[in-house]
Amino acid sequence: MLPTPRQVFEKQIDCLRRADRESQLELYAEDLIYRFPFATDREQQIVGKSHFVRVMTPLWEQADAAGVKLVGYRGDVHQSADDPEVVFAEFAFEIAMPDGRKREIDFVQRMRISGGKIASVTEYFAPTVRAFFTSAS
Repeated sequence: MLPTPRQVFEKQIDCLRRADRESQLELYAEDLIYRFPFATDREQQIVGKSHFVRVMTPLWEQADAAGVKLVGYRGDVHQSADDPEVVFAEFAFEIAMPDGRKREIDFVQRMRISGGKIASVTEYFAPTVRAFFTSAS
């Protein structure tokens, strides 16, 4: 039996909390469509899992080099009333920097799951949030 969309979303959060990018990437369909409508530091629409990896790897490496740690999470996930493959999530991560600074970062995602894999995501977040990470060192 395939996992529910909520379970897939929760697996993604678990991977992010553990900084397990390999397991996170296993959740995505090969033909993934990932949208970041407000992003200024990456493409706003990424098509294909391999393209997603190419775009995100430098951003992940930059966060790792800055010592960014995910230290907290809170969120709500809602099943779409008219589409069983879609969930909407409003959540926040608490991020800690090596110098002791912390910040809570809010996100909203619309996620479609097909065949147990993440087929598409539209993710909303403040486009200036990466400045917090890069101003630490």
